[in-house]
Amino acid sequence: MALLTAEFATEQALASLRQAVTGGLITEIAQWAALATEAVMEAARLVDVPGESAASCTTIRDSVISCLDAMTTAVEADDADGVVTRGELVGDAVANFAVFLKELGT
Repeated sequence: MALLTAEFATEQALASLRQAVTGGLITEIAQWAALATEAVMEAARLVDVPGESAASCTTIRDSVISCLDAMTTAVEADDADGVVTRGELVGDAVANFAVFLKELGT
């Protein structure tokens, strides 16, 4: 049940992130990117990752973290275009990680 909740939270945060990106809503992009990342990381903690998938899981997780860090840097630099662009990247990275985790769970 906890995994389903984390998956749902990820989907909802991603939908809100994408809506914020489409609207160019900088503050909301930053908030939803962080929440989407947090939700997918919670899902990752709940999934049993087989040994053969551990390296891929780490790589994808690190990609999510890297994208979020880049977006945070853009926020701190007051770079509105950078926040939008990096917000899209966070969304893509989170979505990819969520799909990867869902495939492990099936």
